[in-house]
Amino acid sequence: GGVGKTTLAILVFNERRVRDHFDFLIWICVTDGFDEKKLMKRLAWSVAENEMKTDDLGCLQRILTNGIIHHTRRVLLVLDDVQTDACREDCHGWKNFLAPLKYARSGSMVLVTTRYHRVAERVGTLKHMFLEGFPLRL
Repeated sequence: GGVGKTTLAILVFNERRVRDHFDFLIWICVTDGFDEKKLMKRLAWSVAENEMKTDDLGCLQRILTNGIIHHTRRVLLVLDDVQTDACREDCHGWKNFLAPLKYARSGSMVLVTTRYHRVAERVGTLKHMFLEGFPLRL
């Protein structure tokens, strides 16, 4: 912790070229643990607030899929501080959470920050970047 993962993600998120490229930018902090239903609900509220009538998992997935497909949005989703519980049960919850995002417009991205090498390996599809703290010099 404390090497600048979140700070770097904030800089990317706020970069003008990034904001111009994506139609929809969403930031979700996952520090409290990976609860796919809770995270999907937060994401659904971001995408389709007016359609939220229930928190049934299947309904949330449909809202997300329809909201993203219908508007053909290019989405940047930042999941900050993902913990190891995202990888439990062979990443089943992670895969369910991402399922609706597969229908997003080409060029959409999910950026994950985590302290755990295992999480980066299991959830990532691109090469992950390791940040190391700067040595202290007195």
